[in-house]
Amino acid sequence: MTQWTVDDPGAGDPDGLRVQGARLDSLARQLAEACSVLRRHCEALGPDVWTGSAADALRSTSARHLADLTRLVDTVGPCASAMYVYAGAVQRIAEDAALARARRDEAASDHARALRLISQYTSVPSGTVSDRSIAAQWTARDAAKERLTAAGHTLQALADERASADARLLFDLHGVAEISDWSAVGAGLTAAGVHRPSDLSTAGLRDALLDLARDVLEGDTSPATLAALQSLLDACADEPALLGAFFQRLGGKGTADLVSRIGTAVITGKIDDADGLRLAVTLQSALSAASSLWTAGRARVFARDLVGASDGAAVVGFLFGNPWTAPMGEHFTVAMADLVDRRERLGEGQWGAALASGALTLSNLQFPDRPGRGADPAGAVLQTLGNYPDAALSWLTAGGPVAGADRAGAFPRIAYWVGERVWPEADGYTAVTALWAGMQLATGGPNDPAGWNDDAWKALAEANSAFTAAFIGNPHVLPEHLCDEARINLVVAITRQLPLLCEVPLMRLIRETEDLAVADFMVEHDRNMALANITRDDLAVLFGLAGGSDAGADALRRSSSLMQSAFLGAASDESGYSRDTAFKAVAALQAMVDGALKGSAEGVALRHNERVQSLIDAAVTAAGLVPLPGVGKAVEVLAREATGVLRGRMASWAADAAIDLAREKITDGLANQASDAWASTYSESTADSSDRTKSEDDLRESLGVWVEILGSDRLVENGGHTDQYVDSLLADYRSLYRDAATQARGSE
Repeated sequence: MTQWTVDDPGAGDPDGLRVQGARLDSLARQLAEACSVLRRHCEALGPDVWTGSAADALRSTSARHLADLTRLVDTVGPCASAMYVYAGAVQRIAEDAALARARRDEAASDHARALRLISQYTSVPSGTVSDRSIAAQWTARDAAKERLTAAGHTLQALADERASADARLLFDLHGVAEISDWSAVGAGLTAAGVHRPSDLSTAGLRDALLDLARDVLEGDTSPATLAALQSLLDACADEPALLGAFFQRLGGKGTADLVSRIGTAVITGKIDDADGLRLAVTLQSALSAASSLWTAGRARVFARDLVGASDGAAVVGFLFGNPWTAPMGEHFTVAMADLVDRRERLGEGQWGAALASGALTLSNLQFPDRPGRGADPAGAVLQTLGNYPDAALSWLTAGGPVAGADRAGAFPRIAYWVGERVWPEADGYTAVTALWAGMQLATGGPNDPAGWNDDAWKALAEANSAFTAAFIGNPHVLPEHLCDEARINLVVAITRQLPLLCEVPLMRLIRETEDLAVADFMVEHDRNMALANITRDDLAVLFGLAGGSDAGADALRRSSSLMQSAFLGAASDESGYSRDTAFKAVAALQAMVDGALKGSAEGVALRHNERVQSLIDAAVTAAGLVPLPGVGKAVEVLAREATGVLRGRMASWAADAAIDLAREKITDGLANQASDAWASTYSESTADSSDRTKSEDDLRESLGVWVEILGSDRLVENGGHTDQYVDSLLADYRSLYRDAATQARGSE
């Protein structure tokens, strides 16, 4: 097998491998034909044709040879297929690696050029080179560094793929290809004591894993032992029941010690950072799969044992540290959240990890952009809990509402974790905002596609009211203390509530009661509904916090724009949604967003990295899934219907002088944002949200377009004049804008 490196993971001769595969395939065919011939001869010379001792001896020998040939065919045939698959994998990896190296080399050249120009610019007298030119080179340098890092990550990922392909080929060539669900390697199995197919039972593999884990726990952290454990874990990746049996036998404390030993091996240099991290992340993923099948009782036992380990805090921070692709199971997460809550809120205070911890080292290696986050396990656990909406809502509201408490203190866990706790910079309020966004999808709530019920609707309204009061009342919650991920979580949480918030809170100037929920009439449901006791000022503060950076502002604008398109779509599909109500909601929401973004404009965090951009895209995707109350359609569907209405109207427009908006601008907008009709008509002047007059003029233009498209009964009250009707819709724009800006500014 060709020696390859991380820099060149595609080294090898795919064509030569295909030749070898063809030879094996030819041999398999020849052997199969020999089997067929021998079988025909045996059948032709049966006991009814030839009898006697010689006949019996020949038939016995022939049967033995036939069995041997059949086993050989069964072994060689899959080997030929494995060679073809391996050759294809090597060729693809080589092609992808060549592209990655080209991107890396280009980025290195750009990086060197930017450094050279920066050096030249800073060495000349002040004023010789403009600040803009110098800033441009710093930006170019940072962008090149990101591309260098991305290319390096791509090459490492390809190297991991090559290692996996090598391991699979070795496994297939050792005559156990019938185990088609595995990607294990023979070397790892042998080291684990698996020497024959009979060893490959669930119990045998579980014991093999345990033997290797115990070797590590007893001090054997040699590369060979760790590599064998890695191979066997890879082999069992698709067997959550087997992994569950392994972790149950190993126990929480044993698991914690195993992770710590791997991290310590990395710190002491016994194993490379990349190899140690890969093994630890494989354990993390294995526990994620295993715990998804656990009962509540088993999860509690394992969690208690894990917390009691000597390095328990750091290990919990690492194991729960990847809620995106390796979330721990629901029961396990709830059990751990209960333990963390009992320990910190009701017991000894904040639970943290030692700075020199092996597990903390692994956390920092896994997510180098969030150093130190693994030291505070509460954040990782609560963020994971946000993946389970019903559990998140139930957990946050347990023990409440407390009689006589104000809204912020109505639920003890919300009061502490949201309203009192000072979250470290490494978390940036990501955990609690993820919890809030997640619980909006609770069963029976407004976002449940299967339908809602009164009890769930009210429970969510009360929780949202308490969460909002606690969050904006926490003196430590400032725009500069929220990271981009937290801001985008806020956008998701707000967006999932916007259909309800636009019905009442945008129009509610004062809080008339301190009740958690208030009953208000919703036209779409033709009845009073329980709504969160949130006012316009509360929303302004939330908008200001969410839009405190370029990333948050972008996500807020795009999600709000999609929601505005949905209002217009609902008004256009004759579903009973009032067009005048839609226009008012669009105008009021735009005023709130514009004003709040102005109020928090100083909290700027540049959106550079791909992970933040992917979060923005996810926030907008989440906005598209929100159903509009009383209409029965998702926002994305309604937005597309609004786009269809706009396209149809565009086809009938020639050069209508009554619409003071360039036809080309709408056409371009429709081409670029096919599902967001509002964004197609509303100018993005909000990039400079400090210009209220310009924002108001843009809103006036866009509303004029939509009033012309959809019409309104209220036009008659204004003599059929679109301009007068639009002016009436904008009557409150300036006060809404000013109040929102004031509230958002006060939250800084």
